Amino acid sequence: MITQEQIRIANATSRSSGAVGRKAIVPQMAEEYLNNARKIGARVVALDYGAGKDAIHTRDLQSKGHFVIAHEFGANKGIWHSNDALQRKYDMVFASNVLNEQSSREMLEATLAEIHSLLAPHGRLYCNYPESPRKCPNLSFMGVIYHMRAVGFYIENFDKSKCTITAVS
Repeated sequence: MITQEQIRIANATSRSSGAVGRKAIVPQMAEEYLNNARKIGARVVALDYGAGKDAIHTRDLQSKGHFVIAHEFGANKGIWHSNDALQRKYDMVFASNVLNEQSSREMLEATLAEIHSLLAPHGRLYCNYPESPRKCPNLSFMGVIYHMRAVGFYIENFDKSKCTITAVS
């Protein structure tokens, strides 16, 4: 169960500058996947999970012709976010600077389980767990991978130096 206080803490981390846009690694990974799918004629529906109040990455990918839906919760939900984003399945979900904002292991597992439930069979998740900030005390990068496996993800690839993870449902 995610509390209102945990939502408030996560909402406070939303930003529209810094490691967003071209500087953000996870949206670059998502864009590469979307571009490769386009090259072979596949139509991919993607979700920007934890898009932030301005949905910068969603809007950037939409401007390039990709079908991306933004999801956010709490006070950060606004005009850029879909009210029914959690009512469908996605070929790909990306979560940039989301897992590190979970303030407890229970919140992390609830978030991972929700993301897993949103993916179509063999759907991909691109995410990261940067060194800073990390809201959940004493949870390592490898600990996040453990929790991902616990909710049903197959870890396809990870790069500890970049703190990135690619997983399949």
